[in-house]
Amino acid sequence: WMYLGQLQQGAEAVESFKKGVQLLNKDYETTCGASGQESIESLYLRKQLVAAYCSIAELYMTDMCFENDAESTCEKYLQQALQLNQEDPQALQLHASFFISVKKTEEARRCILQALAKIKKDMSDHNDLSQEENFALDLLPYEFRVGTARILIELKEHAQAIDLLESLVEEDDEIVEVWILLAECHSAENDNEVASECLARGKEMVSQFIKADPSNKVFQEQLGRITNLEQRSQSSAS
Repeated sequence: WMYLGQLQQGAEAVESFKKGVQLLNKDYETTCGASGQESIESLYLRKQLVAAYCSIAELYMTDMCFENDAESTCEKYLQQALQLNQEDPQALQLHASFFISVKKTEEARRCILQALAKIKKDMSDHNDLSQEENFALDLLPYEFRVGTARILIELKEHAQAIDLLESLVEEDDEIVEVWILLAECHSAENDNEVASECLARGKEMVSQFIKADPSNKVFQEQLGRITNLEQRSQSSAS
């Protein structure tokens, strides 16, 4: 049901996710047993449940956003996700996006900083855990952490965003988007020299990518953003 929900849209997707939630809940309760203690398997099921609630909530922020009860329904499923794990970065980050959409900036900031703290802790713990424990930890994907940085930037948490983006560069320094976001942050912090260096690095890479694939719209859009940032930097310098 979860895979089917990912292929569907709107109300159909919601219904599929709900059916998936029912089955996951049953398996989770059975796995935990009478003792209520979690095993690696039950921890995995709990993560799946959190992800399912987040998927439903996200639908009420997108496909279902025009429903009369969209805001309250979205909040309900986000709360259910956080009841299962109040430190889950996916739930916290989505909650931050929700609060931004309803113009609750401080609540959004609180959620994204909590998500960031958990991301940092998981990254720190990663090298100290056994293979089995690392499976349970399930480090968040690179792109998810780029999304974290975007929200931090939107909330003007530039120093925090820089710290996260620099860790992403250490992990993979050939992602143009990360260099653009770093340039935006340094520019916002009036560190124009470093911003220019980031733009130069991003421009060099994306120019090579465009040579290999001239019709790629993502690369063209990234080059346009770099050009705009360069022009803004030159204007502020003059």
